[in-house]
Amino acid sequence: MKHSLIHIPYLPGCPIHFMINDYNSEEFQQHLGLEIIWLLQGKLKVMVGQNDYYLHENDLLLINHFESHQVVPQVLDAHFIQLHIDSLFIYKYNHDFYSLLYDLKSFKNSEDNQNPYDVIRILFSQLITRKYKHNTEIHSDVLRLLGYLTSRFSKRLSLTEPENPVSNKDSNIVQQMLNRVEQDFKGKLTLNEIALEQHYNPSYLSDQFRKNVGVTFKAYLEEIRIRYSLFLLQHQEASISNIALASGFSDEKSDKKQIFVNSLTIT
Repeated sequence: MKHSLIHIPYLPGCPIHFMINDYNSEEFQQHLGLEIIWLLQGKLKVMVGQNDYYLHENDLLLINHFESHQVVPQVLDAHFIQLHIDSLFIYKYNHDFYSLLYDLKSFKNSEDNQNPYDVIRILFSQLITRKYKHNTEIHSDVLRLLGYLTSRFSKRLSLTEPENPVSNKDSNIVQQMLNRVEQDFKGKLTLNEIALEQHYNPSYLSDQFRKNVGVTFKAYLEEIRIRYSLFLLQHQEASISNIALASGFSDEKSDKKQIFVNSLTIT
């Protein structure tokens, strides 16, 4: 089944995208950011790590940042929407994001205790149906949703203070790196280039990025490029080679192969 993006496709600077009935029963996936699944009709099995969750009509489930998961419909007429919120956007407004664990499973509560989840459904619906004219309007509504999610459904990964807490200086450095990726991922961007410009040791920047974001700089950069290539594959008539180049990948066969393999997840 081929999914379709609605209203807001993924583009640099846009914090969200939607997918309808998007699943691949053959492999697990990971995403940079938060993903909320809303089942509108039918039955759905979602495997998250070692846990299996069975969703029924109107159920909500949140997938955490970089959490391995697999979506498998249990009936032919299953209809569901996935909302993905980019980690880069979340981190800009909440530097604690990578130390938080979100727990949103509406099916764990009775029908009489759905009020907090109804708020999520309302905010979710507004993002789908509202006709946005400016990015600032999108950002405002997404921040409302994130604010409620964080206040109502999140907790810190550790109740104790870390031995080596991240300083404001380190946090600002990582934010600059994230901004640079967003602006220049289409070019031949490297960690060494950023280190030279910022007058830092590449190893130091690499350690700080991994500590704050949870993945390596290279993995994050490749994920952004892959997601942008998927957008181009859906919306432009171009060869895999040209899409790879437009997304910031070199013309090496290994990079082309990676783009092609990842593009299979949208068919």
